[in-house]
Amino acid sequence: MKKHISVLSILVLLIISTQQSQAQGSFWGRNKVAKKINRDMKSLNKEGLNERKMGSADELHTAIYLAEQFAKIGLDSLQSPAYLQTINVPTLRMAQPKTMLTISGRVFTLFSNFYPISQSSNNGKYVGPAVNVAFGIEDPGLDRADYTGKDVAGKAVIINLALPADQKSAVRYSAWEALEDRVAYAKGRGAKAILFYSSDANFIPQGKLAKVLENSNIPILFVTQDLSDMTDPIVDLNVDIMLISEMTQNVIGKINNNAKTTVLITTHHDNTYTTYEDLRNNSRSVASFLALANEIKSNPKKFGHNDYVFASFTGYENNKIGASHLLNSSLAKSFTLNYILSIDEFTNLDSNHQILTLSGIGSSPAFTTISKLIIPKKINTFTIQNNLESSSESTIYYDNSFPVLSATAQSKYTADSKRAKPGRHEAKMVCFLTDILADLDMKSGEYKKEGVPEGAPEKVLTTIPFTRILK
Repeated sequence: MKKHISVLSILVLLIISTQQSQAQGSFWGRNKVAKKINRDMKSLNKEGLNERKMGSADELHTAIYLAEQFAKIGLDSLQSPAYLQTINVPTLRMAQPKTMLTISGRVFTLFSNFYPISQSSNNGKYVGPAVNVAFGIEDPGLDRADYTGKDVAGKAVIINLALPADQKSAVRYSAWEALEDRVAYAKGRGAKAILFYSSDANFIPQGKLAKVLENSNIPILFVTQDLSDMTDPIVDLNVDIMLISEMTQNVIGKINNNAKTTVLITTHHDNTYTTYEDLRNNSRSVASFLALANEIKSNPKKFGHNDYVFASFTGYENNKIGASHLLNSSLAKSFTLNYILSIDEFTNLDSNHQILTLSGIGSSPAFTTISKLIIPKKINTFTIQNNLESSSESTIYYDNSFPVLSATAQSKYTADSKRAKPGRHEAKMVCFLTDILADLDMKSGEYKKEGVPEGAPEKVLTTIPFTRILK
């Protein structure tokens, strides 16, 4: 009888322990997460992956490792090759000697007398008449009609980049001040090439070509000499710009619950820092990101009201190229977005005072309440802020009208590496975030873009309207 009671007691204890291991507060649950984080950190920090600069071999190896982990977790691939969203990143644009310009038989010298500007197509030829359209402004409200009575369709146009002489009313022309606006209007009138010049030294564009893939698709040159007296000259021009680019990649996977809304969870895996500790901090964030993906995938009952897309970006130090590429892709446009969670930075954590911070802007139905959050032991501080640092990747999301939370973790004091236990403290943060996301999952729904008050800037930073209850 005692033997049967003993066996039964062991079974009960096993069942209770197994159930508790799923909760963020249990030792076994955190220990399992900690082991995964520690294992991924070791793999990400192994010798040969000392730097993960965008486009480097090390960065590619890291992306492949992440793709392999996505497959092991069981995420669905949305890309081909599996999980990798490739990005073509320009590294150099330079005008070549074949770039030439003659106006009515007069030869102009490249770089000395003219040069292509960033908005120009990389290649293009034009031979034919050029129509002088003064400042290239057509606006009845300003009493400017530079195109009226002039047929520019299929022809080149000559435009003075300066503003009209009455500088007291220069503010009235602010809508036409940008070079891009006058390019767009000229194209809209059918112009096939543009020759800019300027009667004002304050309106001279840079000769350094921006490293971009998209442009106006017509040849555009800036001429350093005054062209105001040229009425109907014959122009012969050729633009030849060398474009060098490299391939890099985001890593994207999905938990498909056939839900109406999607939560996007992000981090970045590229690293431009040179110290080993900086590399470890980046690896710590990526490993925590993978652990969070595994926790959500392993608990379908808690996370069934949304689809979850996990994206590790490249190009963090290169104008957030990876994040911008996804947000402007057809893939992102297929999501009905609930909100975004960005794991921005998990720094070295030891047994000292630990801080988990959620920062954010924008509004989502999921932010309306976060109830009864239980703070794990030794997460001594949990703070919520209603702003983001300007350098944060999350600002790009809000610039694209998406509500976003940004999670960061750190020790209040300089972490003592001797006291740090790789993976253990990060696991507490991940388990706590898992509980928060499970709470948010119950409040799924499509966010609504907020109206902009009359007279306010186009982009208005708003607070997150959720209530925090800490016990």
